[in-house]
Amino acid sequence: MRILFYLFFMALILSACSTVSEAPSNSPITLTWKLQENKDDGTFNAEFQLVHQLDDALDANNWAIYYNQIVGTPIPETIGGAVTIDRINGDFWRIAPHDNFTPLPANTTWSIPYSGSGVINKEAWGPLSPYLVLNTGADEKIIPIKLEIMPLEEPVQINRGSNDLV
Repeated sequence: MRILFYLFFMALILSACSTVSEAPSNSPITLTWKLQENKDDGTFNAEFQLVHQLDDALDANNWAIYYNQIVGTPIPETIGGAVTIDRINGDFWRIAPHDNFTPLPANTTWSIPYSGSGVINKEAWGPLSPYLVLNTGADEKIIPIKLEIMPLEEPVQINRGSNDLV
């Protein structure tokens, strides 16, 4: 009886762990994240690339992207793309446009290069679970984003600096 209880308990835990909430493959927005390099000073260079196929343009005040990331704090003065990346709480982050953001028409690819403090040498330490909040006047739409994390294959991505040879 005891063994049966443990087997049931393990099956319950494994089934809970296997339910993954992902954006549908036909999501109108794809966010790609690529770690460019880890540097000797304990920082990294990375880039978000957004492809959006929404009917409406993304302008300076109608959207924000939210995501989770445990490791790496973006350095504000290094963030390109006329956006800010702000920590909301803990590992919860927001990418939001500046006032000088140029609207992005539909079917546009757009890059956000940035540097961050910390070292990232595992793909799981990249961003997770992104979604877009789109303000369309009277209401807000929450749109799941398809996330693509580029594999870490080069020594400058895997190593924590030039003295760390993995």
